[in-house]
Amino acid sequence: MALLQIAEPGESTAPHQHRLAAGIDLGTTNSLVASVRNGVPVVLNDEHGRALLPSV
Repeated sequence: MALLQIAEPGESTAPHQHRLAAGIDLGTTNSLVASVRNGVPVVLNDEHGRALLPSV
């Protein structure tokens, strides 16, 4: 049994668990959070619809 299996995206025959990962950009002035959905990066907004949040 292989400890690690590497394949091109979308070409693996092994079942995968889909988990949500978020990327956080902690800038000196503003910060934002993004995720990948259906292969497309999406910036997440706060409850007021703002993507950029002041870095305090």
